[in-house]
Amino acid sequence: MTIPLLEYKPSSQNQRVSGYEVSNEDTPTIYRIENYAFGGEVEELIWAAYRQLFSEHVILKFYRQVHLES
Repeated sequence: MTIPLLEYKPSSQNQRVSGYEVSNEDTPTIYRIENYAFGGEVEELIWAAYRQLFSEHVILKFYRQVHLES
């Protein structure tokens, strides 16, 4: 004996609204020179590149665990 299906429209909050996503490690902000037209926006692009390079430099130099390397 099967259970009959109920006729109703399910309702819930839609948490996957397009354009509402918050950037994180899984969805990083993509910087491209084509997206920037004005001087201030190009400065933002340059500083984003600088932050990425400096962060990688800090990670490579100061957080290196030599005793764990083979």
